[in-house]
Amino acid sequence: MCPKFLEDIRKHPDKFFKYYRTSIASFDELLETLRPLITKQETSFKKPINAEERLSVTLSNIVTVIGKTDWVRMWIEWIVVLSYKMVFDMCVVVVGVVEVGLHCEIKAVN
Repeated sequence: MCPKFLEDIRKHPDKFFKYYRTSIASFDELLETLRPLITKQETSFKKPINAEERLSVTLSNIVTVIGKTDWVRMWIEWIVVLSYKMVFDMCVVVVGVVEVGLHCEIKAVN
């Protein structure tokens, strides 16, 4: 996910909500809650994906999969999505945070 995309979509709250199924305020609240858990250390070998991009990619993948009506295809796509270690790690963190009581406005596609 391109940082320019994140910057641009934040200028359009309606498009932001359609893309992520959450408001900008809820996204930012979730980001600040998750930031200490999802920020990776920079090494001499590589620069890590920042927390905002990690959350952006994870939510967009979740929204894409939830929006599917073909359940078999949905499960196949979940397997593909979860095979990406970063997305899997993020899902584990998000589920853990949600279980301890953080309620966000993430809504499934109708």
